[in-house]
Amino acid sequence: MRRNSHLTLAIAGFATAVLLAVAGGLLLWGSAYVHNTVQNQLSAQQIYFPPQAAFAHPKASSEITPNMIPSVSQYAGQQLVTGQQAEAYADHFIAQHITDMSGGKTYSQLSALSMAQPNNTKLAGLVATVFKGETLRSMLLNAYGWWKVSQITYIASLAAFGLAGLTVLGSLAGLTLGRKPEILHEIIDGTPSRTHDPGADDQPDNNQHNQIPPPARAPTRSRAGGHDRELKSPEGRRRCSRYGSTGAAARAWSRRPSCWPRPRSARAGTRRRSRASARSGWARR
Repeated sequence: MRRNSHLTLAIAGFATAVLLAVAGGLLLWGSAYVHNTVQNQLSAQQIYFPPQAAFAHPKASSEITPNMIPSVSQYAGQQLVTGQQAEAYADHFIAQHITDMSGGKTYSQLSALSMAQPNNTKLAGLVATVFKGETLRSMLLNAYGWWKVSQITYIASLAAFGLAGLTVLGSLAGLTLGRKPEILHEIIDGTPSRTHDPGADDQPDNNQHNQIPPPARAPTRSRAGGHDRELKSPEGRRRCSRYGSTGAAARAWSRRPSCWPRPRSARAGTRRRSRASARSGWARR
């Protein structure tokens, strides 16, 4: 039963490892697909960060503001092809310019003002510029979100592969450590072995049916306490009870089992009576 349980657990472990490996492969494929798609789409837009020289003299309300230094300057002169670059360009470059142009107002607020002043062409141009900037910004942030998804699925695939490897090692360890030597008990019935004679098979054994089995040995009995007890037979020893006898004999034996041998004095008296009866028998003859 224990060997079967270890084998069942090992099979379950191997099946779990296969499922984890398949899940890891699918996650890795999904991560690679999203990563390549986002990178190809961003590369096709041909968006570049300002050169390093532009970050040398930042000024407020200009192309490069002081708050762009810690986030945008690290990508100076590079092409926008990754999710991190898209997030920095959208939130710290485009958003800053939109805020400077609109005075902190959102696109919906500017659009409401433009509808209230239909003849204001400058405000209408500002609304169109903010709309284009917000649209580009939302597209870059969407690319950044999918880039994050690819990173998360890549980490999940590595975790799945690691769990699959640990499951395989655990199953192998369970098979190795759970395998114990089986103890076999051989029953010897006491039948004498006989050397097989190839020529004796053709000759009938005439004495086989004439063999007389040895007489069975009668078990020794004791009548202590008025109950018969088989002393030397296995069945008698199993039935031997500490409280099996009742009466005067049980009280005289001081709580001894009734199937125990009688005291030496009782056996001596029985032996003397047997000798006396034997003499009387010889005398009658």
